[in-house]
Amino acid sequence: MANMRNKFFLVFIFLISLISVYSQNIKKSGTVSFITEQNVYAKFKNTDEILKGDTIFVNRNGINIPAFIAQYISSQSVAGEKISNINFKIGDEVYCLVKVIKKTISVLDKPKKIESNILMDSASVSIKSSLHSKNYGGFSTNSNFNGSFSANSFSSFDNSFNSPNLQRWNYSINFNAQKIDGSNFYFTNFMNLSYLSNEWQNVKSNFFNNLRIYDLSLGYKITNYNFWFGRHINLKISSLGVVDGFQVEKTNGNLSLGAIVGSRPDFYNMGINTNLFEYGGYLSWVDTLKEGIMQNTISAFQQNNNMKTDRRFIYFQHSNNFFRNLNFFFSSEIDLYSIQNNLPVNTFSLTNLFSYLNYSPLRNLSLDLSYTSIKNVIYYQTFKSISYIFQNNSLRNGYRFNINWSPLKSTNINASRSYSYQKGDLKPSDNFYLSLTQSQIPYINVALTLSFNRTFNSYSNGIIYNALLTKYIPINSTSISIGFSNIKYNYSFISTSQLNQKIAIIQINTKVVKTLFFNLFYQGIFSGTSTYGSFMSGFSYRF
Repeated sequence: MANMRNKFFLVFIFLISLISVYSQNIKKSGTVSFITEQNVYAKFKNTDEILKGDTIFVNRNGINIPAFIAQYISSQSVAGEKISNINFKIGDEVYCLVKVIKKTISVLDKPKKIESNILMDSASVSIKSSLHSKNYGGFSTNSNFNGSFSANSFSSFDNSFNSPNLQRWNYSINFNAQKIDGSNFYFTNFMNLSYLSNEWQNVKSNFFNNLRIYDLSLGYKITNYNFWFGRHINLKISSLGVVDGFQVEKTNGNLSLGAIVGSRPDFYNMGINTNLFEYGGYLSWVDTLKEGIMQNTISAFQQNNNMKTDRRFIYFQHSNNFFRNLNFFFSSEIDLYSIQNNLPVNTFSLTNLFSYLNYSPLRNLSLDLSYTSIKNVIYYQTFKSISYIFQNNSLRNGYRFNINWSPLKSTNINASRSYSYQKGDLKPSDNFYLSLTQSQIPYINVALTLSFNRTFNSYSNGIIYNALLTKYIPINSTSISIGFSNIKYNYSFISTSQLNQKIAIIQINTKVVKTLFFNLFYQGIFSGTSTYGSFMSGFSYRF
């Protein structure tokens, strides 16, 4: 039955893909701004048209790979849980294919004003409501509900003897409603189901082991109060992640005061676990200067496990764009609790710090500089049986500089240099990246991207060359990409160990009917006599 149902999906998509439409979809690009163990945060110039459940892609070696599913969306940022084993870096470019629902603006047109903060809250947006038509809490101001559904199949295979060929199915759905039946109630939901095809019988017998619920909350807004009940993430304190419980916020002008009482999701299956009780509060305020905005948030939280202190910390976040063409963001977490010699101790220990500076002196030139200092978060009760792994829990420091220049309307040059190190490393990690994109080659109307990547670290050094051709076809807003990569790596710990791979990719994205999209992706890796392949296909529907 499962195989027949999966075949039906593919036949259905093939048939309706023959229908032509005349609407347009675009590629909206952003950059990775913050990374946790489970989630990725990406900054966009704006998040118009991006919906919960949309797939965010990342380019690796000329290959566009699904990176994460959009779960939490603010005016300039998108966050979600990783769906691949990619090692992300701050500043990595990501993108999302979105439906155009209003007149587009050339990327070369200088905006009147740029919102600088990452994960800007609704209070900041309300200050500029006269200049921006923006969603509140992810809800459209033109309709009472919106959402999306997607279904994707991921397959992998190789020519090794007795190697299992795996197929994974992934379904996601989100639904958002505001002013339910004309009231002040609103509802948000996002769920994801993922499983291997040969595990379907186990999935049916224990469905919730594979179902991941990231958002399921009921909200109520009255005058200057907001209430949430259920599973919800608060963008003012996004580093806290998902909370199961009750949240309340009072807004007075530019000042917001909030409190949270609830629990963290279970570490293993994302289910409700009331033993992981947590509580805390936050204070957020917004100031304006001419056309600029500054936002500050400070919060403090206590997290328990079986009523014993697991972690206690404070969080601070700041962003501003007071100076013309200059955007700044800063965040930090400081832990206030530790266990030393089996005794609880009050501490003041920096857990992570991130700062980001963007300067655009010219309309076609952008400079980015970021600094990261981060170490493992310790939950003293949850991880007490493996506490030895944290004995060398030193900070990893990293810098990244990026320049993006468009000397001509259809030409873009991007260069970046990143450098990171940690106590105990044999040598620091050093990475250099350079790319050239010609978005419209005359006569054949294709886009060409050439890139070069050079990396060094304690255990390897390597070079990667990439070439990618993309053709846009107006019929069904279709884009077709063909790429090739050459990878050469040497491993320091084995003098004769070398990796030499050739990679070929084919990617197709098309609109089927109105808000139904279809995507197809193939990647082949050839290394000597070994061949590895992966195939992804699926569709997404917006309503």
